[in-house]
Formats: sequence, C-alpha cells, structure tokens
Amino acid sequence: MIIPKYYSETELKKQINNQSIQLWINSYGGSGSNWLEQNLKSNYKISTYIWRLKLCHYIRPINNIPITMAVYIYANPVYAIVSELRRKYLRMNFYKMMPIEYKELRYSIRTMLEKMSEQMNNWKNANVNYPVILIKYEKINDYIVDLEKFFDTKFEIEFRQRKTDEEKINWYSKKFNFKRIQSTLQKTIREYENMPDFQIIQPKDNAKKID
Repeated sequence: MIIPKYYSETELKKQINNQSIQLWINSYGGSGSNWLEQNLKSNYKISTYIWRLKLCHYIRPINNIPITMAVYIYANPVYAIVSELRRKYLRMNFYKMMPIEYKELRYSIRTMLEKMSEQMNNWKNANVNYPVILIKYEKINDYIVDLEKFFDTKFEIEFRQRKTDEEKINWYSKKFNFKRIQSTLQKTIREYENMPDFQIIQPKDNAKKID
C-alpha cells in the first residue's frame, strides 16, 4: 500500500483554495460520507483531489479556509471499523487521517481507535470560520428533514442504514482479536456515545477572518 502524502496545514489550505472546495464532508470512514457526497455533489464542489487524498478523513477541522460549511459524520466505532476492514480500507483511511506531525505513527487497529476518539473530540470542539454540522450515522433518518432544509435540497438517494450483522461482527472481532484492544475500543465507544445526535456549530466570532 502506498501511504498518502503528508501535508502541512498551510499546504492543505492552499490546496483547498486552489481546488475551490465548497463543502467539506469528513468522517473516520464507514459512516455514510459517500452517501452524503452523492446527494450533494450537484450542489457543491466536494470531491476534489485533495478531498479524496486527505480531507475526507482528516483528523481535525482547519480554520480560516474559504469553504461554505463542513459536515462531520460518525458511526458506532465497532461497525465502522468492521465496515472498513471488510472493504480493506482501514489502513488507508488511517493514513489519510494523520496530520504531518504524526508522520512517524504507524497503523494498528488500536491506534486507529485512539485517533478516531481524537478526531471526534476535535470536530465536536470546532472553532472555525464556517458552520459545522455534526451528525450520527445511526440518527440520519431522524434528522433527514433537517439536513435537507439546511442544504435546501431534496436527497435523491435514499439513506439505507446498514443492518446489524452480529455474526459478521463476531467473526471480525475474533479474526482481529478485538479482546486485546477492548479498553481502547470501549473508550472510543464512550466518545461516540457522548457525541451529539445532530448539532450545528456556528462560526466563532474569533475565527471568522479569512486572509
């Protein structure tokens, strides 16, 4: 696997500006971000090179960038991890998440879980110059009308929440020995449970300036 390039946030800001990103959709993976991108791509410029390479899973919001808004989607960490393992995306998504100061950090499921917790906390406490929507994957259908109202559009692609397949969860748990990382996993689950079902964080007064 080729590890995605590490970027300083100065470089990321330059790429965001050069590629004219309007809407930043972010998640740790396995959380429905592709569904949202498909529904909004005709209204907003989202899927640029730097978004696919880095921003789709970046560990934190970036202040002082010329975008319209951001959406952070997060799912039950167990189901998200299994979804990414099943599709063989977890390692790649780990490196997409990492900022340049973590370039010496190497992938493991335990470390991925730790950084998922860090990412959730970073986005929950966003202090940036654009609105940030926080939404739990499992609550999307409860807030679909709010999302459509906010984006002033009707979602053409229906949201179909994945069905819980406990047999599959148990199979992956045994294959990757989730028992050895149980304390880290439970900590990440608690972080997820403490995230809002749906929230709009408005721009902070001290974060509005764009050079």
